Amino acid sequence: MPQQNEKEIHIEDELRQEMQPEIRHLKTKPVPAIVMLLAGLVAAVYTFIQGMDLLRALVIILVTLLIFWIIGGIIKILLDKIEIIIPVEGADTEDGEGEEGSEEDTGTGEEVEPGEE
Repeated sequence: MPQQNEKEIHIEDELRQEMQPEIRHLKTKPVPAIVMLLAGLVAAVYTFIQGMDLLRALVIILVTLLIFWIIGGIIKILLDKIEIIIPVEGADTEDGEGEEGSEEDTGTGEEVEPGEE
């Protein structure tokens, strides 16, 4: 008998694990590079429009790239903390309420013409 109880406990544990929602994370690896490159593009266009000399423009673009690479890394860290919870299929039907229970009765089903009340 004790073996049977252990098997039942093992089966219950497996069922409980199957009912746990799946947790996923966002794919954030390219975020720092995208933020950095967009800021670099804006800085390059700005320095070109302003007509700055080459050395000054390159320094501004380099500093911009470094600053926004750090900002992109901070954004990536914040986005990594977001968890996407995917519910298990069929888990919400256990409480007895299905799609039929969520429909509301909006009236008697009879059509009423304007002026008839």
